Amino acid sequence: MVTINKEAVSADGTRIYAEAAGDPSNPALVCMHGFTGTSFTFHKQLANPQLLRHVFVIAYDLRGNGRSDKPEDAAAYAGERVAEDFRAVCEAFGVVRPVALGWSLGAIVILDILNHLPPGYIRGAVYSGGPALTRPLHNTFMSTWLQTTLPPLLGSSDATVVARATVEFLDGCFGHPRTDMTYEQRMRWLGEIMFAPPPTRVVYEAVTRERDTTHFLERMRDVPLLVLQGTEDMHVDVHKLKATFDELFSGKKDYEFVWMEGIGHCVAWEKAEEHDELIVRFMKRLS
Repeated sequence: MVTINKEAVSADGTRIYAEAAGDPSNPALVCMHGFTGTSFTFHKQLANPQLLRHVFVIAYDLRGNGRSDKPEDAAAYAGERVAEDFRAVCEAFGVVRPVALGWSLGAIVILDILNHLPPGYIRGAVYSGGPALTRPLHNTFMSTWLQTTLPPLLGSSDATVVARATVEFLDGCFGHPRTDMTYEQRMRWLGEIMFAPPPTRVVYEAVTRERDTTHFLERMRDVPLLVLQGTEDMHVDVHKLKATFDELFSGKKDYEFVWMEGIGHCVAWEKAEEHDELIVRFMKRLS
């Protein structure tokens, strides 16, 4: 399948790298990666003919990561700027009312969309693996392992410490890192992490803590929601995560929580075919 590469220009002039595959006349799925990630997170979705038969898949590098621009000013990572990036990507590919998929910290983009784009801008939302739906809520189910692993990636100036933490962080994204990735893929993931400069890592991680969450639940009420969660996710306490989601959304129409057995944090990669089948089913339901 041919992948289309574009550079969308956001409202403040920031250039956002994006990739897409599939038939543009199909319903669109726009995918947002996690902390220090890139669109490579969704490499398998962009190459899955079974998914692309039904869905136009878009993935992009969030500002500060990969091939997108990397401003260092904290104001550049405000929720409004991040929402404008999402809109710029949608407009670059001519899609209307896509489903938004957020993995890990990329889930915070859905909050930004709800806060800063018009009601109904997205058709539905997918939280795919240990989502930071808001930072206060994420803190309630973040794992001890992640709380220990993140600080060196944010604050250490010791290259040896950072290198070890980077490998540990990457491997912790997968239930079986030695078999979930080929050697070449593992090197690609590690290289992509290094494209997120330490200053932008610190700024983005800090600024996402300041998001306005006042109207989050109210605005999510009419957004169909699918949650895909690995049972072996090291980034979260999976039982606390499930309890949090059920408390927030169990009375909500169009809410579905799916356990994906035996895999870790990166469900879109580890069980791509099963993940994508669930996406197709969800999006058909919204048509």
